[in-house]
Amino acid sequence: MAGTGSSWNAGSWHWEEKSYTRWSREYLESNLQGLSLLPSYSSAPASSAVPGKGDGVHTAVIILPTPRVTGEASVSIRKGKMIRAIDLNIAMQFSSSLSNEAWKKKRCCRGEIALSEVSVESIQDRDYDVKAKLLDAPLPEDEEMNPKEKEEVLKLVKSEGLATLHKALEQYLVDLQDAINTAANRVQGETEVEDSQEKEKDENERKAIAQGEDKEKKGLQPEKETEQRATAQPSPPQLPNSTEKIEDQGSAWNTNSYHWEEKPMTQWCISTLEDRFKTADIELLDGSTKLKFFNVKVEGEASNTLRKGKKLVIFDLAIGADWTATARDEGGVFLADSRGRMDVTEFSSETLDDYQIAILGDGKVPPQQRIDTAAKKELPGQVKHILEKFVQDLRARG
Repeated sequence: MAGTGSSWNAGSWHWEEKSYTRWSREYLESNLQGLSLLPSYSSAPASSAVPGKGDGVHTAVIILPTPRVTGEASVSIRKGKMIRAIDLNIAMQFSSSLSNEAWKKKRCCRGEIALSEVSVESIQDRDYDVKAKLLDAPLPEDEEMNPKEKEEVLKLVKSEGLATLHKALEQYLVDLQDAINTAANRVQGETEVEDSQEKEKDENERKAIAQGEDKEKKGLQPEKETEQRATAQPSPPQLPNSTEKIEDQGSAWNTNSYHWEEKPMTQWCISTLEDRFKTADIELLDGSTKLKFFNVKVEGEASNTLRKGKKLVIFDLAIGADWTATARDEGGVFLADSRGRMDVTEFSSETLDDYQIAILGDGKVPPQQRIDTAAKKELPGQVKHILEKFVQDLRARG
């Protein structure tokens, strides 16, 4: 299916990116936990030495509810072409058990599977990095597998189990594409409705103008028409004041802002955000600690787009900065200082309620760690306030 951009992005001409990181993380964490890696062995007979073969022993391997998914996933669209960009790492633990009707208790072991460099291409080619190992989990002696049983289970996980896991990743790509198509169909429907309404509005305006001209012609007397033609002089056109700014009005060539017009705002955004973070006065711990940002760096793109009097603000930015904080007592006596890092990611016009703020601290001793803890707790709210004011000012610019 060809990619479909937002309703503002006619023909998907401009680059447009939509994040599917959160969707992917929630999907994989939900669908992997509880997954049986050995469905063909879970009810098959097995011997204690070779699980899956003889002696009425049943082997099961289940993913525990601890999958951790990190990385990014997004879809970019331009000129109708869709590009899925996925770079994920997945870590999970599994629990394996051997059971027999004659046994009083199951014999168990635990292990871990780590997948890295998971992408569309690596899933299709099955060449992502995989590591599977057993964990030294504390279990009662009568409930723990012996070493030979553990090794046999690990072999099954690396063969049958990873094949099952790969099928789950292939299904993830299918369901991701379905989610993308659903979103694209919704956007296309919204665009068609908007175009239909716009056409209807234009048609009504043309009819109203035609009816007015017809009434004017019928009301004029022939003598009056002759007199008017002889005496009437055309009035000079009124030129707009070149210094007057009309809200949401395009360039002089773009009458009524009918055509798409895009004004770059990247440099303004970068310089404005860098200045606001560098000059921000941040207080922590009820004002006893002062925090300042330095080495501020802003990357990304931004623009104001205008058509038919409608202004759209589009931006996709990332902000990084180091910070230093100093704590003093009521008398101004130095108590401690600490340093750290702040990163804002996925800050865009599409994710204003879902961008990420990460705060790290380098404190080594308790007084410094107290500052770090306060920064992680209190700083995100103050950063959001800076960004909210920035978005307001960006939208206000023409």
